[in-house]
Amino acid sequence: MKRLSGNWPDYLLDEIRARADIVEVISDYVVLSKKGRNYLGLCPFHHEKTPSFTVAPDKQMFYCFGCQTGGNVFTFLTKKENISFGEAVKFLAEKTGVNLPQVELDPQEQAKQKQLERIAQINKASKDFYHEYLLSKPEAQAARDYLARRGINHKVLEEFQLGFAPEGWSGLTSFLQARGFSLKEMADAGVVTPKEDGGGYDRFRNRIIFPIVNVRGQVIGFGGRVLDDSLPKYLNTPETPFFSKRHNLYGIDLAHKNMREKGETLVVEGYMDVIAAHQSGFDNAVASLGTALTRDQGKLILRYTQKVVLAYDSDGAGVSAAFKGAEILRALGCNVKILTVPAGKDPDEFLRSHRPEEFALLTENAPGIVPYKLAHLTRERPTANINAKVEIVNSLADDLLKTESLIERGGYIQLIAKTLGITEEVIYAELERISSKARKTRVFPDKSRLNSHTNNGLAHSEFGNPGRESDVDAALKIVSSQVLRAENLLLRLMLDEPQVIALVHENLGWDGFRDPVHSKALVLIKEMWLKGNWDPATLAAMVNDQELESFFARLALADPGVSSPLKAAGDCIKVIKNDQIKEKINKLQEQARLMQNNGDVENAMKLLQQINQLIRQPASDLPR
Repeated sequence: MKRLSGNWPDYLLDEIRARADIVEVISDYVVLSKKGRNYLGLCPFHHEKTPSFTVAPDKQMFYCFGCQTGGNVFTFLTKKENISFGEAVKFLAEKTGVNLPQVELDPQEQAKQKQLERIAQINKASKDFYHEYLLSKPEAQAARDYLARRGINHKVLEEFQLGFAPEGWSGLTSFLQARGFSLKEMADAGVVTPKEDGGGYDRFRNRIIFPIVNVRGQVIGFGGRVLDDSLPKYLNTPETPFFSKRHNLYGIDLAHKNMREKGETLVVEGYMDVIAAHQSGFDNAVASLGTALTRDQGKLILRYTQKVVLAYDSDGAGVSAAFKGAEILRALGCNVKILTVPAGKDPDEFLRSHRPEEFALLTENAPGIVPYKLAHLTRERPTANINAKVEIVNSLADDLLKTESLIERGGYIQLIAKTLGITEEVIYAELERISSKARKTRVFPDKSRLNSHTNNGLAHSEFGNPGRESDVDAALKIVSSQVLRAENLLLRLMLDEPQVIALVHENLGWDGFRDPVHSKALVLIKEMWLKGNWDPATLAAMVNDQELESFFARLALADPGVSSPLKAAGDCIKVIKNDQIKEKINKLQEQARLMQNNGDVENAMKLLQQINQLIRQPASDLPR
């Protein structure tokens, strides 16, 4: 078996980068909005509520000014999908139609790759088996009648590739065996349950089958629903190398583009809710695979939109799931509303008995977290009771304090005061008491060090990890911040102006930087420039050092904030050259002192003469 090589020629990587628009690729994971020449969004690599993640299409690079992660399109995929560089190259090559050379896999990689390929093949074959069985077999008539009673039309049945698992123990097993798949492979895929004697039987029997498909269109697993009241009502594929309930959403393959276009995601509880929603025109609906919404599923939603409407069942379990899901989504930075379906119905039931416009109105008027919780709490407690009022305000305090918009918070407080028959001032005072108590018991990190070097976002200290002293912090103790800023700004200007590189070559040279990361960056710029193929967008691709790659990305996306690049570059070079002169003077003074202490006065005097010449020789003026 062969795989793509990890050592591709530069021209192939350049071709892939040129074809794979970084904005388009990242938009599959992050909601981006255009701001000037660049695009801005919430960082997918750390939690933030104010966007600091920037994508520059002209440079084909990204950088987060919050967590200092940056690079090119390959870097993004390796970090976001947790895959190797080679896998990222392969994915983009297939996406862009670039053919890559292949080499032999080692035995371990070959076995893993073969297992994944076989699971993918088994899942697709199983989906076809179930779907064809539902459409044509007499034994599936009860399933077809059931779906008809649920109002599922043929178009949607085909769109979701619904199927039926026959009642016997070996229908699918025999089908797959006839196509060359082993029992072990079927068990690895989760469609067959192994037996102690080495045999196996169909996992899904006498159930309507819902194929679970990821955003790439791959069938990764299945859900099965019984036709009667037997238990378990729903059964999912177990965890496999291909499938994890926590990381996937039912319907995401059909909904993700609509989620982005509509700017909103409708999250429901079950398979039938998703299907009914799509059939009624709400094609941005997804479900959390029978489990409470997880953080990973929330992050998947956040790739496409920040606005989420939760439309769970109205029973106790649904309300509890809505509370938990809303909290997870809000913590990720989503704007969350919670829809209550009237008369205790679930979305599927409501959509079968009402017009889509009525459901759309429910969606539009769905309250935020605080009003939803307030309505729920006041149904459970008599609001005339003083203790109940205290409990309700305390129950809502955390949600109010997490509401960043003061206008929104004020509106909620006004609503709570009116509902409970108390004054707004009392609620504000109670929130201050609770907040003050929390501050006394909470330990906050000292962020002063992290904010001490801002200078147009160019200070190198931004690369330090909070809570520990980085190499840059140590360097700052030795080298003045003025010199570091000059080096940093000079590198930034070199990315935009080849004339600045020539200026550095003629007036400073290639070994004049103090900071080690700056020095590495300068060497790479030198190598590319001297070869005559200067292209700033490919610099990050030449780097094997993650810190250096992020450094280049940050430089490329930062605004230098200068009106005349050549004049600014000249000023930076003078600062660096003057620092070099000072450093040389210090070394000569130390040598002269040692010579004088050893009685070598003659040579000490010669060094002093050199020192005097250096003192009278500031950095020369540079061409403008």
